[in-house]
Parts: sequence; structure tokens; C-alpha cells
Amino acid sequence: MNKDELQALIPAYTLGALDANEYAEFEAWLMSDPEAQSLVAEYQALADSLVLLTPARHAPPHLGDDLRRRLAADRQRRTTMQARPVMRPRLRKRNRKLEFVGAVMAAVAAIVLAIGVFILSDDDTPSQENTPVSVAELSPLVPVEMFEAFDEDPDTNDNSATGEMEGLWGKVVVTSDGMTAMVAMWSLPEIATDEAFEVWLVPEEGSDSQMRSVSLFVDTNDDEPAIIEIPLDEPLHHYAAVGVSIEKRDGQHHTAPSDDPILGVPVPSIPT
Repeated sequence: MNKDELQALIPAYTLGALDANEYAEFEAWLMSDPEAQSLVAEYQALADSLVLLTPARHAPPHLGDDLRRRLAADRQRRTTMQARPVMRPRLRKRNRKLEFVGAVMAAVAAIVLAIGVFILSDDDTPSQENTPVSVAELSPLVPVEMFEAFDEDPDTNDNSATGEMEGLWGKVVVTSDGMTAMVAMWSLPEIATDEAFEVWLVPEEGSDSQMRSVSLFVDTNDDEPAIIEIPLDEPLHHYAAVGVSIEKRDGQHHTAPSDDPILGVPVPSIPT
């Protein structure tokens, strides 16, 4: 494998999800590459901090196998996508290392979201999973031109991540004070007429905030990204990630996703 392919295995390596051949090749590369050792350390530290967002609990026996299958499928999907040209939305130029760390953060955010769903649905006490908590009207979609102008504003920062499905891609843009934010999503999957997409905020470690639903929407235009302004009553920087799931279209916010979110985008950091 080349260096880019080996770097892409860092999340799976730290989670113990590589097969024997991949592990041996990765270990040999890791021992000889100081940059790789630094990236592994950064990922492990980030993973350790985000996992603390959920209470300790024994995982079911199948969870490790399920995670390995999902990682293997994701590696295959990335290999397939790299083999053919892909049109991507325009992004600002970024440092290569920062781009990689951002992708790692996205992987961790997705894992934290999935763990949170498991804990809510597998508790021995009566489950509150996907319980309606308040009335919610469908959010209007933001015009692409408005989002592009917002994204180009020098007072905003952004972060992006790929999702669980082929071509799915998201980008969060937020002002420096954290009080105005938008999320744009490309290639969302088709959903049934009785379903909607639900947007979630995942809290930072140590925050008083709780994971909560902030918006429901439907995507009616396959040719353009679906863009939502994120309703905020506190700075977005109090949260770790923005997640998106598919839920029943019942006109209600819910207490938790009913299944694994299809997309998780880490909140952009505040420049220092």
C-alpha cells in the first residue's frame, strides 16, 4: 500500500479493526514514519476524549464484528471512488495534515454517534429512543448562493466530512462567535414520503448541553446540496459534531436517532 492508503487505515488501526496482513504492513510503516506516529497519537487522544461523551457500558458481542465490517466496506468504497474521477464541491485550500485530522475527527464523531444510539436503544430500563419531545415544522432550505456567500465570509470557519453512503458529503460553516451556522449536504439518499432528515447536535465533553434535535427537513432537489441554517441558542462550539439521521416524518423533534446517523461533521474549531 502507498502512504495515503496507509494513512487511511489509522482509525481502523487504533480501533483494532485491521486484518492480520493489514496490521503487519501498517506496523512496519508506523515504526519507520514519525509523522504517522504523531497522527496515531493525535487520533488516539481525540478518540479517548470523545468516547467519554457516553457512559461506560459493556458492548454486545456483535458490535466489534459490525464495526470491522463497516470499516472494511468503507475502505472498499474509498478505493472504488479513488479509481474514477469524482466531482467535488469547491473548498478552500487547506493544509494536508489538517485535512487528514479533520477526516479522523469525522470518523470519531460517527463512532460516538453510533455508540450513543446503541446506549439509548439497548438500556435495560424503559427506552426513550426516538420519543417525540416537541413539535417541529420542516426547515426551509437555504439557497446555494446564500450559503456560498456565507462560506466566503472571512468571519466564518468550516469543516467537512464524508458520510456512510457513497457520495454523501457534508460541510458545516459557522461564524467566529459560534452563533450563526449552516450545514450543507451533498448526495443525500432518497427517503420515503413519510420520512424526513433530522439534524442533531452532539455535545462536547464536560458541556452542560445534551445531544438534541434542532431541525427536520426534506431534500427536494437532487441537483443541488441541501442546506440548512442550524437553529442555535448557544454557541455551536459548545458541541463536538453535527449529525444527520433519517426519521419518521411525524412533525416532532425526537430524543435520539432511531438508527445510526448517516452523516457526522465535526464542528469547526475556533482560530487561535
